[in-house]
Amino acid sequence: GLLMVSNIRFHSFKQIDVRGMVPFIAIVGVMIAFAVILSEPPIALFVLFFVYVLSGLVLAALRQYRHQRRSAQKES
Repeated sequence: GLLMVSNIRFHSFKQIDVRGMVPFIAIVGVMIAFAVILSEPPIALFVLFFVYVLSGLVLAALRQYRHQRRSAQKES
């Protein structure tokens, strides 16, 4: 709940183009994802959302690290 009101940016998936041509491997990947989710829905969905949350936190930490590195380089 705290991450919902934080300044941490998460990937929104808004730029995905589903109207254009989709590679075959992407279709296979989606089908495998459906199979995994349908085999054990609670565990698979928990892992999926947990990885999504971790990706946002890791990317925020990397952005902060790069920003601090750039700031330190400008000062020297």
